Amino acid sequence: MSALVLESLGYSAENEAQRSLLGGLRGWVQESPGVAIGAALLVIVLFGPAVEEFVFRGAIFGGLYRLGALFSRRMGGRAEGAARFADRFSFLGAALLSSAVFAALHQSAVIIPAIFLLAVVLCLLYRRTGSLLSPFVAHATFNSFTVLIIVLSAIGVSPP
Repeated sequence: MSALVLESLGYSAENEAQRSLLGGLRGWVQESPGVAIGAALLVIVLFGPAVEEFVFRGAIFGGLYRLGALFSRRMGGRAEGAARFADRFSFLGAALLSSAVFAALHQSAVIIPAIFLLAVVLCLLYRRTGSLLSPFVAHATFNSFTVLIIVLSAIGVSPP
C-alpha cells in the first residue's frame, strides 16, 4: 500500500503484485464505491494492521526483546548502568530484526526504507506504551492514507 502513497508523491515504486492489487481495488471503487470502500477500510485499515501488529510487534518484536533481555541478564548485567545498556541493546536488536522482516515481506525494494522506518517507530511505540493499541492506531492511520488515495484516484479527484 505504501507504493501507492510514494507514487502519488511522484516517486517510482515499481511492484507488479501491488500494482495489480491496487489497480483492481481502484476499479472496484469506481464500480461499487459503497462496498469497495467499506471492504478496503475493513481489510486495509483495520484487519491488516491488527494482524500485522499482533504478529510483528507483539510476537516477533516482543519475543526477541524479552529473549534479549533474558540473555543480557544471564550474561551478568546486574549493575544499573549495565541493565540500562542491556535493555537498549535488546530493544535495538529486536526492533531492527523484526522491522527488517516486516519491510521485506512488503515485497518492494523501493518502499523498504519507508516501511522499515515505520516498523521501528511502531516498535518504539509498543515498548513505550506496553500496549499494541498505540502501534495499531499509528499503523491504521498510515494505511488509511493509502485508502484515501485509492478512493480519490478512483473518483477522479487525484491522478491514478
